[in-house]
Amino acid sequence: MRVLIVDDDPQNRLLLKLFCKKWGYEVIEAKSGTEGIKKAKEEKPSVILLDLLLGDIKGEEVIKLLKSQQETKNLPVIVISAYDICEVEGADAVFPKPLDFSLLRLTLQKITRNL
Repeated sequence: MRVLIVDDDPQNRLLLKLFCKKWGYEVIEAKSGTEGIKKAKEEKPSVILLDLLLGDIKGEEVIKLLKSQQETKNLPVIVISAYDICEVEGADAVFPKPLDFSLLRLTLQKITRNL
């Protein structure tokens, strides 16, 4: 299973990458929303971990663009946000920062089990 991590913060990407690799996932990284959309189309990940606060485009817009395109509309998206929110339109799950990695792992397993 392949996870695409879309986050403009290199430390956040590294931390997520380390955990995802430890859990047995192949990891693809994107430093911006635009790059994330491109890699989602090219790399065909199993799931996307998406930060909402990106430098070039908001995470909500990334989700809208992904869900509007045939090749990416069914990609599960897990949102990770510094804001205390419980729902984002189009997201399969939302996690606040600081991240509960054990809960993230369970959610990834649940989502990828159904693929």
